[in-house]
Amino acid sequence: MLSLLLLGVASLGAGAAEQTSLAGTPLQSCSQANDKTTTGWTRSGSCVWTPSDGGYHEVCVTMSTDFLKTSTIHDRNDLSSVVSHGGHWCICAWAFASAVSRDPTKLEGIELDCERTNSHLRQVYQTFIDSHRDLTSPSGAAYNAQAALNAVERLCPAAPTLARAAAQRVRSDGLSAPSAHDRSDGGRTGFTLSFVVPAVVLALVVAAVALRTRSRTAADSYGNF
Repeated sequence: MLSLLLLGVASLGAGAAEQTSLAGTPLQSCSQANDKTTTGWTRSGSCVWTPSDGGYHEVCVTMSTDFLKTSTIHDRNDLSSVVSHGGHWCICAWAFASAVSRDPTKLEGIELDCERTNSHLRQVYQTFIDSHRDLTSPSGAAYNAQAALNAVERLCPAAPTLARAAAQRVRSDGLSAPSAHDRSDGGRTGFTLSFVVPAVVLALVVAAVALRTRSRTAADSYGNF
């Protein structure tokens, strides 16, 4: 409980304009033109978070019929009056965890929007993990925070994860640049690697030549004694 309280206190100074998405970009509105109701804890259309939001309505998803049905049955969470299939809604951290628990692969049809989901969600899940607690729904059903965080990182990898993936691709492909799909920073990663990698290779070649030259010089010197 103390760790969750500290989580709220630490976020007191973060205004809506300062909150970012899972993609590391400014948080975009979850509500869109085809939605019949404005979503968000503050009903601003965005999944912004304030300390008064104990449910952490930070997860922007494209809604599915399957999730609406199962969430009503298992969690006493009937959203059918405010959102329908294909609509967009800021669901709770526990609600996303419930979809992961029941359907780890397809998430009961909901689609996580990385640019419209609050990056604070990672901190929420990590806090529950560190305090060895599950997230609970209105029905009392418990859901694992680690599994939920793993799903978030799989669908919306953080910047360090992307960097490691790019480095691994370079090693696997023989120092090739990452594809456009991997360039989460608008191509800057590929641009940097395309210059840095050849420079590194050139430096290694030069060093090898210099070492070989010194070795031959040393051998000639030893032969003179």
